[in-house]
Amino acid sequence: MAEDQPKAKISRSKFIAIGVSVAAIIGVLVVFGMSSGGEFSLIPQEHSEQIVKGIIRINPGTYQYYQLIVPSGATDARIEGTFTASGGSGNDILVMLFPEDGFVNWKYGYNADNFYFSGKVIAGQVGAVVPSGEKVYLVFDNSFSLISSKTVNTDIKLIYFK
Repeated sequence: MAEDQPKAKISRSKFIAIGVSVAAIIGVLVVFGMSSGGEFSLIPQEHSEQIVKGIIRINPGTYQYYQLIVPSGATDARIEGTFTASGGSGNDILVMLFPEDGFVNWKYGYNADNFYFSGKVIAGQVGAVVPSGEKVYLVFDNSFSLISSKTVNTDIKLIYFK
């Protein structure tokens, strides 16, 4: 005759330990999976921030810039958009996108690294990858024009995943 095998029992302390472990794992998933909107997601969500949209006016011999900070932890961050200039004999504008040190160097007349440089154009499309956690400067430059103001129709955004 076979002896009865003892039935496996989970002690109360092991049961509590397993429950606490499962709760901790769920808590970690919730904390790391929360998007900025408070929705649970393990997949990074696309975010879009308008930098400039509409008509801007740049006086002769001047430039206008927009400073932004790409959020820390952002992935696949890029600046995208369009612009069209009018005014003066050439209806043209220079559009540039600089890292912070590049902007400072350019502003004082030195060679400067940039993420985007349009050259003198009437219209264009900005498209540049930018680093997470960095200051970036979008510049509309009319300093080459001594007499004419320029009007620029713009729609430029920062797009990233987080």
